Amino acid sequence: MQLIGFSCLPQKGILGEISDEDILQSVHFITPQGIEYHRGEAITKALRLVIHPYFVFILDLPFFRGFREIGYSLFASQRSNISRIINFLFNRG
Repeated sequence: MQLIGFSCLPQKGILGEISDEDILQSVHFITPQGIEYHRGEAITKALRLVIHPYFVFILDLPFFRGFREIGYSLFASQRSNISRIINFLFNRG
């Protein structure tokens, strides 16, 4: 897995279907074959690479997809607050 910041993408064409505002507020997972996943689905695809796939399969079940996206939206809307909390907790130096 390789993490690439949005500003490092070679062109916007990779995420052409998404508005600039949504691009800045969303997580994107792009496979080597060029398949794009966004928001909560991108998170579950990445988690499958980091931890055992069976631990996150429930988030892809139809009933739980809505909860996954709601959770993602709540987390995304609080990114600046979460960033400040993490910075405070881990960068006390």
